[in-house]
Amino acid sequence: MCGITGFSLKKDFLESEIISQEKLIKLLKRSSQLISHRGPDDQGSFMNFKSGIGLAHRRLSILDTSPNGKQPMHHTKNEISIIFNGEIYNFLELKAKLEKHKDLNWSSNTDTEVLLNLYQYHIDYKLGLKNFFQSLNGIFSIAIWDGLKQELIIARDSFGVKPLYFYKRNNAFFFASELKALLPFLNKFQEIKNFKGNFQELDTKAIERYLTYLWCPGNRTPSKKVKKLEPGFLLRVSNGNIKEKSKWCKLPSLQFSYKKEKYITKEIAIKGVKQHLKEAVRRQMIADVPLGAFLSGGLDSSSILAFAREFNPKINCFTIDNGEDSKKGDLFYARQVAKHLDLNLTTVEINPCKFISSLENMVWQLDEPIADPASLNIKFICEYAKSQGIKVLLSGTGGDDIFSGYRRHVALENNYLLDWIPRNNLKFINNLTYKLPVNFESFRRLRKLTSSLAKKENDRIFNYFRWIDRNDLNEILSDEFKNEIKDSNVEIPFLNYLNDISKSSSKLERLLALEQRFFLGDHNLNYTDKMSMLHGVEVRVPFLDKDLSEFAVLIPPNLKTKGFQSKWILKKAMEEYLPRNVIYRSKIGFGMPIRDWFNNELKDWLNDILSKDKLKSRGIFNPASVENLIDLNSSGKIDASYTLLSIVCVEIWCQRFLDNKI
Repeated sequence: MCGITGFSLKKDFLESEIISQEKLIKLLKRSSQLISHRGPDDQGSFMNFKSGIGLAHRRLSILDTSPNGKQPMHHTKNEISIIFNGEIYNFLELKAKLEKHKDLNWSSNTDTEVLLNLYQYHIDYKLGLKNFFQSLNGIFSIAIWDGLKQELIIARDSFGVKPLYFYKRNNAFFFASELKALLPFLNKFQEIKNFKGNFQELDTKAIERYLTYLWCPGNRTPSKKVKKLEPGFLLRVSNGNIKEKSKWCKLPSLQFSYKKEKYITKEIAIKGVKQHLKEAVRRQMIADVPLGAFLSGGLDSSSILAFAREFNPKINCFTIDNGEDSKKGDLFYARQVAKHLDLNLTTVEINPCKFISSLENMVWQLDEPIADPASLNIKFICEYAKSQGIKVLLSGTGGDDIFSGYRRHVALENNYLLDWIPRNNLKFINNLTYKLPVNFESFRRLRKLTSSLAKKENDRIFNYFRWIDRNDLNEILSDEFKNEIKDSNVEIPFLNYLNDISKSSSKLERLLALEQRFFLGDHNLNYTDKMSMLHGVEVRVPFLDKDLSEFAVLIPPNLKTKGFQSKWILKKAMEEYLPRNVIYRSKIGFGMPIRDWFNNELKDWLNDILSKDKLKSRGIFNPASVENLIDLNSSGKIDASYTLLSIVCVEIWCQRFLDNKI
């Protein structure tokens, strides 16, 4: 894992002295410095002023830790250069394939050099860019400068495990692993006459999505000028302009024709899940540095470790102690799994003070106002693991999205039990549940369930991702901001994506398609990458292995969610490896007790950061309405803790990215 940044400029930028070579060198260096945490082991850069190209790389050495793995890496005569962030798990197979066709002199044992030679191979045999990327089983964001074609190619892996942001304006193109690394370019180029505009222009539609979902589905960011390259997409850039944007792959959920005769049987599914998951874990344990694993005590992380210990019986695992009831929370089960597998478990403690002191840095590191405290769990574990010399951690991320593990999946599959009730009656029931006290988790879940029941099919699916509806959101927004978003629709990314999925797909399959593209790609994977790379730790996700994810689509929906049992097929597959009470425990989110903290230890802090003066000067929120929201949440009349956290994150993002220039 590493960090990449760079640019493509039209040639006359330098010829007309719009910007000097010396200034460009400084800007690229500063951009690289802002992501130095992603690659603390080495750095490198490449500039071709004649072609208007600049590339910079920060290296986290995982494979071949010698200087031979330094990037940018160049092909013969520097005609092709590459900077690469990620891991290619089938690089040894690809290397063997290349050696059958050509006698190559390898200078390293890295997957980067394999990519470089593989790209040349695809050029020689005219196999095309899409075929090149489709041959890879791994996680990546890549930039390739092809000097022969005079074009820059950037691409992102199919699930979006590795992030990539870009800024395009007036014959200039900039890209980076993190949004913050684009700030030097943005702040400089807006001073130039040809680059009119203000980075302080918020993308109001993006902010609406962050507040609605706690994260932002789609390619938007809080800045109007910066976009995310979507998972599975590539860009071809020449002279600072995008020549082509195309999808080099589709997620398995979009590739599959949902027909009953294509589904596999229960027996084949159970056997295949074991084989594919075990092989995915084996592939992803290849490293030349110490490797460990997350262990929440849930099924996914426990399953990863059950197979990982077969390849490394002494693998270290890490979990969080957030002070909650030890007999109900993750810690109790994590300890049980570690004991069952005879593994060393390290516990990292967190508390309200630690949360407050880390929140501002969390928003800065995430580049986006993502309001999920689980991201801090990743940070704290990775920070400690790195202090113990561990540079790679295995994670169970993706298991819920591939095998159907969220409560909303069970709710959707069992909605038919209540569909006979007239819609007006469902709305009446929904209104009744909103009068229930919110300090009980079961009541909060019931309210969420009934709020979806009264909606039509697609609206029902989209509603599972919401934390606040449009009417309630309007209550806390300023009049000016409401006017900005009056014609927006936060569901547009979901609607557009569903247009590509097979019409014969089931409701659960449609929901899983959205999970994999948005909740996974724009949320879980986003914060997992950013918070782990803050401490120079690589997180690998075996559940998103190419072969495993493609196999999972063949499993019929009624074997993923069976009755009221989520992830049924994975649970059956793991019965011989893990204790039953771990496999069949109730799902607990990998978060923090925010609701309790906001009403107790963090109450004064919350009122201070969301004071009337601060909110009024920002102009996004209605200060009186936010104050009322805090009071209603504190009294237990409503459950708005995560909405309040989202408001806090938006305010912090504005302070760090808008008020302070880099």
